[in-house]
Amino acid sequence: MLKCNVCGCDLILMEVMTHTIGNNFSPITKNTYHCSNEVCQKDTDEKTAKRIKLKKEQEDAQAIRKQESLAKTLESKKVLTVM
Repeated sequence: MLKCNVCGCDLILMEVMTHTIGNNFSPITKNTYHCSNEVCQKDTDEKTAKRIKLKKEQEDAQAIRKQESLAKTLESKKVLTVM
C-alpha cells in the first residue's frame, strides 16, 4: 500500500487513465491517488488549486507581454518605413 508523503496515511487509488501519444510503443498510464486523511487531502487540493491558478495568471501575463512586445516591434517598423 502506498503512503502519503505528507502525513503517512494510506493512499486510495481514485482513477487510472491509459492512453497512447504519438509513436509511443507502449501506452502511458496515469494513476490518481487521494490521501485517506481528509484534512491532508483538503490541504493538498487547496495547494493544487492555488498552483494551477498562479500558473494560469503567469501564462496570461506572458501572453500580454508578448502582444505588447509585438505591437512595439510593429510600431518601430512603421516608423522606419515612414522615414
